[in-house]
Formats: sequence, C-alpha cells, structure tokens
Amino acid sequence: MRLRTGVLLAGVAMAAVACRGAAPRATGTVEGTFEGVGGPAIVENGKPQTQVFPLSGTVTFTDAAGHATPFAIGPAGTFSVRLAAGTYSVSGRTPSISEVSNDGTSTPIPCSLPQSVQVHPRQTMRIAIICPYS
Repeated sequence: MRLRTGVLLAGVAMAAVACRGAAPRATGTVEGTFEGVGGPAIVENGKPQTQVFPLSGTVTFTDAAGHATPFAIGPAGTFSVRLAAGTYSVSGRTPSISEVSNDGTSTPIPCSLPQSVQVHPRQTMRIAIICPYS
C-alpha cells in the first residue's frame, strides 16, 4: 500500500506542475503617437512647412508568431500599451484612409509602413506611427 501511495503522490505532484503552465512573460511599455504627415504645405517664418497632425484609428502590434493585437487610438493620437517582451511589427490604420469596394463600403487599410519594435522587460520605448498624406 505504501508503494501505491507514493506513486499516486508523485503523479499528483507532476500533474500540479503541468497545470501551472508557463510563467507569465515579463512586459515592457510602448508609448507613442499616431500621426498624419503631409497635405497642403503651410508657410511659417517665410518657409514652407509640412503639416503634422494627430490621427485616430487603430495601431496593431503583431508578434513573431503572427498574433495581432490591435489598440484603438483616440483623437489625440497618443497611446501607451504594455506588451510581453519580444519583437513586434507595428502598423496603423485610420478611417480617413480607406479602400472603397464596388458596393460602396469602405474599409480602413494600413496607412503606415510596418516598423519593427523590440519590447524589453520593464522598459519603456517611444515610437511614432506615421501615415503620409498627399
């Protein structure tokens, strides 16, 4: 009977370890701006200047495994997100840049070039997601 009890306890201990799963991954923070750049030039101090303005929409972080995590961005165009440490591809979409289908419906399309972001544990990094306007 003692042998069976020992084997049973060992089995319960192994099951408990397996059920715990992987330890949570360390996270870092990405802060940034979602901006439009371009449009009609404005003249400031006698020199033409390119306009830069905040955008609302969605910024999507896609990890190395292809899992996409979208974040809604408000009219101020700023964001702060916590992500598991790792490398992400980041892109932005805004309703003001859309693809219109034959039936008249519009779908926002990525307006920024994807950029790579390395998130480090317990660190904050800053990025700017830029959508060009002509």
